[in-house]
Amino acid sequence: MNARELSKSERLQQISEIVRGEGEIGLDNLAVQLGVSRMTIHRDLEILEARGVLRKIRNGATAQPSSAFESNLEFRLTQAAEAKERMAAQAARLVEPGDVVLLDESTTLLPLLDHLRKIDGLTIITNFMPIQASAAKSGTFRLIGLGGEYVPQYGSFSGPMCEAMVSQLTINRYFTSISAIVGSGAFHPNSMIASAKRAMMRASVHRYLLADTSKFLRTALHRVAGLDEFDQIIIDAELPADRSKSLGHIKERLVIALSNTAQEEGIRSGDQA
Repeated sequence: MNARELSKSERLQQISEIVRGEGEIGLDNLAVQLGVSRMTIHRDLEILEARGVLRKIRNGATAQPSSAFESNLEFRLTQAAEAKERMAAQAARLVEPGDVVLLDESTTLLPLLDHLRKIDGLTIITNFMPIQASAAKSGTFRLIGLGGEYVPQYGSFSGPMCEAMVSQLTINRYFTSISAIVGSGAFHPNSMIASAKRAMMRASVHRYLLADTSKFLRTALHRVAGLDEFDQIIIDAELPADRSKSLGHIKERLVIALSNTAQEEGIRSGDQA
């Protein structure tokens, strides 16, 4: 696709990816790469700054140094779609017929529902309205919706009421994602969401974290859990050697979600060995 043919949403996503990759980039450079005017780039940067994706500087933009607040739900739903699908397919292999599965407000988990529909007898528990709506529409699952205070930015219910409901349940498998991985911990910028996630972890027998590798480059304010509290951490690509080494024994819990093609090639290679 020619850059001049990009829709506004596609252009915003491309700008965010360029800025994250470069770290800092000039307005003129962005305009040339995308084939649009300086004024268009200026307006796009204002939108992305308001969403917390980047920070505008004089004649350009820089990658947001910390996740002071999360991007809005609509924007997050468009991010890293291919990586989310691969991680969802990997996560679904952990679920067994009859399991009680908790899915929180993470957009990374939305593709997981399509895979879970193929597994019999599942109970889905969630505080995330898009997952509640999708699960209810499918009619495949026993669905338990968690209530509480509605947080529009995340499309989910949270707060003390949500945590009290979770505390009354015993959950086989909890799947979550977070905003940032700092050191050996998982972090989120919203204190109420982070608290709800901690309550969900306490109620769950098995806990799984899905995180694309960009989460290892960010920071956020509120600690959710230590990485060693998760049975498995599913990522979309191999980490740089220095970052992997810094995780110590935790790196043994990392699982890279491969594409279907890569999985098939691996199986064929194993057969030939």
